[in-house]
Amino acid sequence: MDPSTSGHGPWNLSSLLDFSRPAHAAWSDAMRGAGITTLLGWIALTLNAPRALLPLTLGSVFTAIAETGQGRDHPWRTMAWTTSWLMVAAGFGAAIGENTPLAVFASGAMGFICASAASRDKRTAVTSLLTLVVFTIYVGYPGPIVPALQDMGLILLGGVIQTLVCSVVRAFQQVKHERLCIPPIWRHLRTFRTSDAHVRHGIRLAITLMVATAISESTGLPHQYWLPMSVAWMSRAQLNSTCQRVLHRLLGTLIGLGFIALVVRWIGPQGAHWLPLSLLGAGILIAYVWVHYAAAVVGVTIWIIAAFALVGDPVIDTLWNRMLDTTIASAIVLMAVWIDPRASES
Repeated sequence: MDPSTSGHGPWNLSSLLDFSRPAHAAWSDAMRGAGITTLLGWIALTLNAPRALLPLTLGSVFTAIAETGQGRDHPWRTMAWTTSWLMVAAGFGAAIGENTPLAVFASGAMGFICASAASRDKRTAVTSLLTLVVFTIYVGYPGPIVPALQDMGLILLGGVIQTLVCSVVRAFQQVKHERLCIPPIWRHLRTFRTSDAHVRHGIRLAITLMVATAISESTGLPHQYWLPMSVAWMSRAQLNSTCQRVLHRLLGTLIGLGFIALVVRWIGPQGAHWLPLSLLGAGILIAYVWVHYAAAVVGVTIWIIAAFALVGDPVIDTLWNRMLDTTIASAIVLMAVWIDPRASES
């Protein structure tokens, strides 16, 4: 998921223009995933259930991301596991979100666990990252137990529908699936060493998430999940790859927010008029999250703001807050990775 960083130092500006990597997520797969997501959002609006739109489309988009990309493991396995973990992460995050000390501690624990799981293989790494992102969202967006249970069910529904459609399409395409050979998890436990790069990364991620969660919980800003969520997306095991993620994240967020600002100024979409933008953003995110991170950030920024606009969120008021949170998150991530001198080791 990272642009190549070899031989260019930590700030490789040319990576922003590098689209030469194989497009693991074909546009047909991306548009299928985005189309299903948009259809689910439209159904939620048609049924006058705008609150259902966010968890429903979240489950759909993230499950689609987990299926696309490297490898040809049978999609229902990857997608089913991802959907299950997304649902658990949402429930856990919502359950502890009102208790700030517990939320801070749990954020650190989740960061370490997900970083450790990510060392197994690339697909597990993506599922772990998406699980952590959903957890940070619901920690910063908590609610009563009944709505939280409803959101868990909607995330499950969105993921299941995306999985079923993908499986049917792949069956008609007669795609040959190749089972991924993933080492048993106990092998990683036997080789657990604090000097390991992934272990150090897990510790750094735990600390940065705790700091980001503490800041976001204490400020009371709207959409306070954005700060720890950005930390989760940007943190990597090595200095070079982390710097590239930060560079791509900052530029991608700026472009995405600038695009939304222009759309609001020139077109002023209202209500369901945000659906085409949601489709565009989700399609870009799914297509490029494995290929070019800055482009994927543009997509996720457009998609998430359009999704919130569909449920009546004041768009223009949150743009500056999102850029500020992204900048603060970048500073936290860079400070943590530079403090550890071994993070520069490849």
